Amino acid sequence: MKLSNLGYLLRQGVKNVWLNRLLSAASIGVLTVCFLLIGTAVLFSRNLGSFVHGIEKKNELVVFLEDNTSKHVAEQLKKIKNIASFTFVSKEAALKLQLETLYEGGDLFDELNRDNPLPDCYRVTLHDVDIIKKTVDKINKIHGIVHVNSPNDVAQIITTIKNTVNYAGIVIVAFLLFVSLFIVATTIKMTIYDRRREINIMKFVGANNIFIRVPFLVEGLILGIISAFLAYGMLYLGYSYMFDVLAKFKVAVLPMIKENMVPFQEISAYLLSGFLYLGSIIGTFGSVFFVRKHLKV
Repeated sequence: MKLSNLGYLLRQGVKNVWLNRLLSAASIGVLTVCFLLIGTAVLFSRNLGSFVHGIEKKNELVVFLEDNTSKHVAEQLKKIKNIASFTFVSKEAALKLQLETLYEGGDLFDELNRDNPLPDCYRVTLHDVDIIKKTVDKINKIHGIVHVNSPNDVAQIITTIKNTVNYAGIVIVAFLLFVSLFIVATTIKMTIYDRRREINIMKFVGANNIFIRVPFLVEGLILGIISAFLAYGMLYLGYSYMFDVLAKFKVAVLPMIKENMVPFQEISAYLLSGFLYLGSIIGTFGSVFFVRKHLKV
């Protein structure tokens, strides 16, 4: 195909978007709504996962130590990969914290200050609570450890929630993608059917299949790209508005939700590239696939 012919076909594809603006608008609207549903599901899944991870980080192991073993234990804790951080709490600080949580007892606690029964300890946070048992087993092998207090039940609940969120997110996105493909394919099929006479005329006057297909391919590509940018922009505005709304409320749980919300910039590149890829594939494939049956004249 000559370069001049290719330029003509590209211009025809762009021109067809405007000439068939009602059907183009319908295709863009349907595809944009589908992308919005998929994007919303992805954002919800990512944020729910981030919120669960935020709860996960607040669950600590408490490692109780024998006297004068804190330095040795610290060196060994650094070698365990699943440990994110650990903080030393002396027996004096631990006793003071315990007393602050109790009512004023006057001289009742003087004896405790003189003979502190509490041990030194480390408060340990983990990268992944899914393997908390293995991590606790490794910590228990360290010389100088008296006892490890671990929230196994809470860890199990968090692991179950994480797995449920991940699997549910995959299923929901896959379902929405299937529905999107079906709806968009139907819309494109209606568009091609409406223009079947145009295709038949071009075929009768001697145009080859490539010459007929390219404008439709370009048209589908343009519709997909426009839909991708529209959906991306709407998601960005809606997500930013949600941030502003959460900042105005003083409900106790909302700061924690906002703190663990995934920044839009962190996922924006993946969303936009995904939308552009899907929009291009759906638009071009749908146009080329459904125009094929009308080429058999």
